[in-house]
Amino acid sequence: MSLDHLGDVPPYQQLAHILREQIESGEIPPRRPVPSKKTLVQTYDVAPGTVERALTILKSEGLLKTVMGRGLYVVPDAHGARSPGGNRRWRGCGAQHSLRWRTALASFSRRADAS
Repeated sequence: MSLDHLGDVPPYQQLAHILREQIESGEIPPRRPVPSKKTLVQTYDVAPGTVERALTILKSEGLLKTVMGRGLYVVPDAHGARSPGGNRRWRGCGAQHSLRWRTALASFSRRADAS
């Protein structure tokens, strides 16, 4: 899928849409890193700032989480996590969300270190 650099929709929104679809379809599975910023810049022929804005959108939607020292990962329950209102089901849950993420990340890290 390519971006329409001359279209009405800004490229960062188009890129966010493409990545969102890849995450929600399972093409980029949970607990896996998204492609690097450098890869996204080269793949979609956009500026690094465009990639950064797209990733910021996905982080604010609760689809991605930065793991210090490892990169940007798809959250464990990003697939089908939309509530009827369209918001992420655990977005804004504060400590509960943080605890679930840390627990899932610890499990993921143990599996990654074992291999």
